[in-house]
Amino acid sequence: MSRFSDYLERTFAFSPPQVEEIIAAMKKPIGKSIRVNTRKIALEDFKLHAKEQGWVLTDTDIPEVFLIDREDTTIALGNTLEHQAGWFYIQEVAAAHPPFLLKREIMNNEGRMNN
Repeated sequence: MSRFSDYLERTFAFSPPQVEEIIAAMKKPIGKSIRVNTRKIALEDFKLHAKEQGWVLTDTDIPEVFLIDREDTTIALGNTLEHQAGWFYIQEVAAAHPPFLLKREIMNNEGRMNN
């Protein structure tokens, strides 16, 4: 057992199998994710274009954020014409949550104020 494993067990009362599962999950690479700039391209248009490019988009819990998988990686994602045109930003899903949640909260509050 490592000090980190001990820390997880002691601090959060995780069982040894739970600690192993957490550590295994932490060792997995984070997939590439993007946020579509809907001010530049409609979401459905981007999805269609991505499909034409052979990109595989996987939905996340944020409508305009996707995990992206490409077979042809000879051009870095940040150097694609689509990225240069501002159609999408490279952004981890976790980093996209705060503005998404803030926007949702503002929309909810506006609805309460108008009623």
